[in-house]
Amino acid sequence: NILHYRTWPSDAYQGKALAKFTLKELKHSRAAIVSINNDYGIGLQQEFRRSFEQEGGEILTTEGFDPGTTDFRTLITKLISINPPVVLLASHYRESALFLKQAKELNFFPIFIGGDGNFAPDLIKLSGGGAEGMYVSNLYWDPNSDDPLVRKFVDTFRSSYGKDPEVYGAAGYD
Repeated sequence: NILHYRTWPSDAYQGKALAKFTLKELKHSRAAIVSINNDYGIGLQQEFRRSFEQEGGEILTTEGFDPGTTDFRTLITKLISINPPVVLLASHYRESALFLKQAKELNFFPIFIGGDGNFAPDLIKLSGGGAEGMYVSNLYWDPNSDDPLVRKFVDTFRSSYGKDPEVYGAAGYD
């Protein structure tokens, strides 16, 4: 028997959580999806779509782009014509930052949501502020936890690097 363990939520879990968040918290039942054409983007957008539609939501369009894409203006112009209230960016932060920067330049301001691939300190800076207000799912991490195992890890990390570990450091340690 082979046992499998995860230290990070699956795309399926994040897609379902983002769909529920959009419907229940944002109170929107119509959305568009923009996803990077790789396993991460496709997996996240497929699960978001499945969960969103299963709960009564409507996907207005699903648009894909290749990794390394730098010009999103044509895609954004298409989205502007559809006018979705919410757009899922199932992408990594570098491409998302360019997309968000160009969306801001084109005065396109739906509610943007995304998965953990967008969770990066540089997202807001690289997007020229276009990521302000974006909702991103990610693993919860509290470096101030009282759990003795967390305390030991954080104290060791701080003494080695002079700063608190981010969520990725903690997941990597696990």
